[in-house]
Amino acid sequence: MKVDRILRNRNVSSLTSNLIFSVSGFFSFVLLSQSIPPELFGGWILFLSLSSMTDLIRTGMTRAAIIHYASGGSSGKLREIGASGLWLDILLLSSISVICWGAYFAGHLYWNESIRLFFIGYPFLGFSNMLWNNALSRLQAQELYHKTIGMRLIQTLSFLGFCLVLVYYSLAQLPELVFAYVVSNILSSVYVLLKHWLSISDLRILERKAIVQHWHYGKYAVGSMLSSSLLKSSATYIIGLSPALGMTGISIFSIPFKTVEILEIPIRSLALNAFNRISVAYRDGKDNQIRILYVRYTIYILALTIPMLIGMSLLPDFVLGILGGKQYLPYWTTMCVLLWLIVPYTILLVFDRLLGVTMEGVGLPRLNMIKTLLMTFSSIIGNLIAVFAFQSIIGVAISSIFFTIIGISAGYWMLPRIYRINWKEYKGVFASFRFNKEKVTE
Repeated sequence: MKVDRILRNRNVSSLTSNLIFSVSGFFSFVLLSQSIPPELFGGWILFLSLSSMTDLIRTGMTRAAIIHYASGGSSGKLREIGASGLWLDILLLSSISVICWGAYFAGHLYWNESIRLFFIGYPFLGFSNMLWNNALSRLQAQELYHKTIGMRLIQTLSFLGFCLVLVYYSLAQLPELVFAYVVSNILSSVYVLLKHWLSISDLRILERKAIVQHWHYGKYAVGSMLSSSLLKSSATYIIGLSPALGMTGISIFSIPFKTVEILEIPIRSLALNAFNRISVAYRDGKDNQIRILYVRYTIYILALTIPMLIGMSLLPDFVLGILGGKQYLPYWTTMCVLLWLIVPYTILLVFDRLLGVTMEGVGLPRLNMIKTLLMTFSSIIGNLIAVFAFQSIIGVAISSIFFTIIGISAGYWMLPRIYRINWKEYKGVFASFRFNKEKVTE
């Protein structure tokens, strides 16, 4: 009984859900990185990066709004807001599909294989993950994180199973991997329908006012999320454009940076909880509680990530051996340096993520979008200089650190003074640190 209560704790269940999802996805990453040539693996990473960035356009327009407006509301309100998000997603994906297929037929002779597969295949991928993404948003708005584990496991484990079959029979090529990825998402969407977490009949609920409300909130949230994705993915695209680095360069860069996805598990999980609770505190007019929540969740996340960062720094050969294997030995020194640079980058990422969550939770997604755009464009310039002027993958990582500092500074300056953190508050909150404490007092 006590174990069940712990697992249903909003912090623990959110962390568990993201941990299971990331770890199961991690196995397919390792399997492919060690089983297929670096150039082919780099092409797969490029396809995933393009797909993830496009997914964020859709989820940015819908998920943040569903969580913001439905948190703490009735089941009827949740269904109405969720249905509006589903309608908006259909409209967005239909437009994206027209653009993708138009781009494919207009220039398929000029694109490389990864980009051709993205243009022709993403619409199928988008429709395959639409239902389970909408259900995920609804469950997160209700803070029922333990219920999200099943749908995510079905997607990641089924894809891992498909990869094992493809690798075993030497069929692991880009088209086959894309097809397996689409099928794994279909299975997860079927699962949420069987669990009745949403229904196709929800589409009968057509509230134009709610859709417009989603649009106005989501257009800033999507700007922030898209910029954040581009901030992480721009290095992949720019390295891929370099004749000197190419797809092999993408593999060299992406393997150490895969650790960031693992390190982001507590960041994403607890930042989502912070967003829910800051949104509620903002609606209740509890400004002091908002600042306490920011400080408290910063301490929570750093307490979980710093031990992992220390272990990763002390054992770089072990970490890279798992992620990449012996075929990357010629690039080992570069990859070790990248791994060490991830340490300061991750610590800065904690402060940046919670700053963005605070901005969106207090109804200022526009400011978060401006902050993230500033970081993104600055980082792209830095990446271009590092890749084309110096042909340096390490320079790309250094520019990411530098421009994250710029973003944090700009974001703190833009945040209304009433929400700015008095750094002495860290001392007071740290003294009363209780990870499993649910009630936050003013």
